[in-house]
Amino acid sequence: MLYAFVGSFILTLILIPFLRKIAFKFGIVDKPDNKLKNHEKSTPYLGGAAFVFSFLIFTPFSLFRKMYIVVLSLMGLYDDLKSINPWLRLTIEFIIGFLVSTRFLTNPIEIIIATIFLRFF
Repeated sequence: MLYAFVGSFILTLILIPFLRKIAFKFGIVDKPDNKLKNHEKSTPYLGGAAFVFSFLIFTPFSLFRKMYIVVLSLMGLYDDLKSINPWLRLTIEFIIGFLVSTRFLTNPIEIIIATIFLRFF
C-alpha cells in the first residue's frame, strides 16, 4: 500500500505544474471577487484533478469505487466552474453515499448511518 501513496504523490507533483498551465491557458481559474473569494490573484482549479487522476492510477480499489470517485470529482469541478444547485448536489452525493454503503454493508441501520455520515465527512 505504501507504493500507492508514494506513486500517487510523485505523479501528483509531476502533473500539477502541467495542469496549472492548462488551467491558466483555458481560463479554468477562480477569480477573486472581493466578497466570497478574497485571494489576490486567480487560482487554477485543476490541482484536484491531478490528485484524483494519480489516486485512480495507483490505488488498488475496484472499478466500482473508482467510478464514484470520478463522478464526485467531476461534479465538484463542474460546481466550481458553473455552480450547481446545492439541493441537486446534496441529492447526488446522498445517492452515491447510499450506493456505496449498500455495496459494503448489509444491516439496514448501518446503511442509514453510513449514508448520512458519508455525506458530511
